[in-house]
Amino acid sequence: MKKILALIAAGVFLAGCVSNAPKSAVDAPKSGKYSFADVQDGIRAMNLQGSVVQSDACKNGNGAMCLNFADSMYSKHDYASAANAYNAACTLSQNFPACQKLAAMFEKGEGVEQNKFNAIDLYRISCYYGYKDACTNMRRLGYNG
Repeated sequence: MKKILALIAAGVFLAGCVSNAPKSAVDAPKSGKYSFADVQDGIRAMNLQGSVVQSDACKNGNGAMCLNFADSMYSKHDYASAANAYNAACTLSQNFPACQKLAAMFEKGEGVEQNKFNAIDLYRISCYYGYKDACTNMRRLGYNG
């Protein structure tokens, strides 16, 4: 009986050692491991507050131009349009600076319903792609993955 329990314990231990999952966000690879579907997996639907101005760049999946549009809308305090554009840049073209800005908006409740979990998810995804400030923000909100 002791031998069987020892074998089971050794198997569980070795299975944990061989796991491909990163031990922490800092250990996670900068790119190439997570698919587009993985990036979108953590992002929940958002409730925009106010009317939204749409950008052709965002509709066409041009991440850099969409990010510029979102920054412009944010500076004009049109938070709903900014959140919509940051979301498009983040999910459609994997623009991780846009993901981080959207996370900050969820954290503060700017243009979207305040949602700590959405903020953590967006910071986590950016962190796994090597954005260290996103790792810091994710941990500050209580996620230590």
